Amino acid sequence: SDTVLGLILKAYDLNPEAVNGAPEWARSDWYDISAKNQGGGGEAEIRLMLRALLADRFRLRSHFESATRSGYILTLDRKRTLSAKASKAGTEPDGDGSIVRVSDGFTARGATMRRVCEFLSVGVLRQPVVDKTGLDGPYDFSLMYDDPMLTENAEVGHDQHGSIFTAFHQIGLVLSPSKAPVSVLHIDHLERPSRN
Repeated sequence: SDTVLGLILKAYDLNPEAVNGAPEWARSDWYDISAKNQGGGGEAEIRLMLRALLADRFRLRSHFESATRSGYILTLDRKRTLSAKASKAGTEPDGDGSIVRVSDGFTARGATMRRVCEFLSVGVLRQPVVDKTGLDGPYDFSLMYDDPMLTENAEVGHDQHGSIFTAFHQIGLVLSPSKAPVSVLHIDHLERPSRN
């Protein structure tokens, strides 16, 4: 079960702040979706199937537009050496590597910085994060931090990791608040489905 907005977020791999124009029922009404992935493909194929379902059953018509939102940029720390290691394993078949959440942070394997920024945008900070590192290759690293909403200069106890900002500094990257250009999905038309 999911809401139509939830299906849209999955279909386009977005966070809620990157969608405009959704009617209230798209946030509140729940639907049971039953479908088979005949091709056995990965996440990209499932996203395409969801888009087709949304267009067919909910008559979704939408377009992307540019907007400026409060968010973050990820850059190299010019005062430190990058300690994230270039991945020897290479990236996974989708080309972006994998990121696994752990209880006090996350571990990246064969991950591009673009993938790290997407993960931060959707799964951690819930705001746009733009990659300005200039780093192309895949990297392996672990990042340990406490609540990601801690401010950069927050005081923490001796048994805590500190803020996500401090964690990035420790591996030679800087995560900074900034206005960020983002692509926003604007919903032009959406209908409740007819009953089968």
